[in-house]
Amino acid sequence: MTRMLDAYRIKCESNGAYAEAKKAKLKYDELKKKEALRQLNFIKTAQEKELKAIEEAQKAQFDEFSKAWDKYMTEYEATALQSLEKLKVI
Repeated sequence: MTRMLDAYRIKCESNGAYAEAKKAKLKYDELKKKEALRQLNFIKTAQEKELKAIEEAQKAQFDEFSKAWDKYMTEYEATALQSLEKLKVI
């Protein structure tokens, strides 16, 4: 669409229809701005989705680490208590 408008503008300029060429240029500029905004919004949405996916992956890793740490500490405390009981017996 924008190529057609630009070609039309050039044709109008070469025919001396400067008012019509100006209208075509304004419409071209408007469409160009809208397309740039659409692309920015698309990029922003894609980046937000990627960020959300990364945050979810990090949360899952943190949860997995926390569970492993809690299990390790539980086992460590149980072993420590067993060692204390053995020392009390001696």
